[in-house]
Amino acid sequence: MPRYIRVKIVTPEEEARERRAGLYVALTSATWVVQAGGTISLSFALKDQRMGAAVVAALCAVLGAWGMVYVDAKGFRRPFRTWRFLTSALLSIVLGCVIGM
Repeated sequence: MPRYIRVKIVTPEEEARERRAGLYVALTSATWVVQAGGTISLSFALKDQRMGAAVVAALCAVLGAWGMVYVDAKGFRRPFRTWRFLTSALLSIVLGCVIGM
């Protein structure tokens, strides 16, 4: 009796959806790293009292927060959630300030 291997036929649309899902995961991870790096850099800059570096680090934290909400909105086709962006950005800046003090 011959053995058959079950094969799933993937349409081009499904293949494109899977590629986009992988891209969204990579972009979300990258923006998470930017936001976390900005928060950590902010804490170190405040400890060393380097205000220029602190401003750049705070901007990185805000950019990372924006990127995460933007990728989430594009990936799941929902509207950009401003309150989520503001909450994420403010929490990362406050956390960086608290750690840096």
